[in-house]
Amino acid sequence: ALAEFGIVFLLFTIGLSFSMPQIHALRHQLLGLGTGQVLLTTLAVGMLAWFMDMSVAAAFVVGAVFAQSSTTIISKQLTDQGEEHSRHGRLGVAMSVFQDVTAVPFLVVIPVLGMASTGPVVLISSLGMAFAKAALAFGLVFLAGRWVMRPLFYLVAEQRSAEVFTLTVLFVSLVAAWTTSSL
Repeated sequence: ALAEFGIVFLLFTIGLSFSMPQIHALRHQLLGLGTGQVLLTTLAVGMLAWFMDMSVAAAFVVGAVFAQSSTTIISKQLTDQGEEHSRHGRLGVAMSVFQDVTAVPFLVVIPVLGMASTGPVVLISSLGMAFAKAALAFGLVFLAGRWVMRPLFYLVAEQRSAEVFTLTVLFVSLVAAWTTSSL
């Protein structure tokens, strides 16, 4: 439960640090470099862990953990060095944002992998159900964000209070996390 709150606060921090136009501008790097880095790191470290006699599920978890990094730390370091707008700075942040987003599917998959001993059919059906629930949660959050949250945030923005706006964003993030957790 503590880790899930950590993810909520991490994504909350990223949401405050990056705008949708910034993320949209980095979409090619996010999908290309980010996917490659997460997949290759998870695979390489996971294979190494598997060769060290870990189960496949445990090796996957170890590989997934090594594929993650901290966007906030990377962004601060690049800003301190004045390199946040450099090519390598933008690429580093793009890959790091992608890693942060992949934490959510990893949180969906890892608990299901604990059932690996129940057999491949049960595991595959459980993974399918977990991904279906994750897709439903994403759809609900996306639609609510589009049709409910936008008017709410305009109303809150009219108050011209940074504190009320930040608290509203935090509340919405926690409700989205609760919805996802319920599914």
